[in-house]
Amino acid sequence: MQISIGALLGMVMQIIVSAVASAGELVGLSIGLGFAEVQFREANSATPVLFDLMFWAGLIGYMVAGGPIWLFAALAHTFHSGVGATSIESWKELLSFGSTLIGSAVWLALPVLAVSLCVNIIVGLTTVFAPQMNLLTIGFPLLILVGLWIFTTSVSYLDHDIKILFLQATTAGIKILSHV
Repeated sequence: MQISIGALLGMVMQIIVSAVASAGELVGLSIGLGFAEVQFREANSATPVLFDLMFWAGLIGYMVAGGPIWLFAALAHTFHSGVGATSIESWKELLSFGSTLIGSAVWLALPVLAVSLCVNIIVGLTTVFAPQMNLLTIGFPLLILVGLWIFTTSVSYLDHDIKILFLQATTAGIKILSHV
């Protein structure tokens, strides 16, 4: 009984870290760093570099925001209140909170996605009007440089976004525990 409650709470918190890591993967793919991979020890295959960096940034942000304290408090609350087995409604709440993963990942990666789209449009128009400008010679390095610059400037706002995700996870955890 307590194992299923702990699994539910752990999955809610894992969604936050996975959303930040997925944002890193979206950023890496949009600026052309899909070829730069590292061997991530928890994955069976190589993962993109920005996925790994954002995974650790999300994990550190989760720790700084007080995630483990809330997790232990919620688990202690289940022992104190003497709840029963988890119901189907609590698993449905977890599934509905899972949609936060994709939405949050896109929201966190949106500045870099928008800038990379603009850079690709500008380089494409430049190549049409001046065919001497090679797309791979000018466009690819420009996309990487501008994308990494926007990414590093947007990382400073990551703390606020992780706090918002944490508040969403808290409300989802309360909903899940109310159905238990």
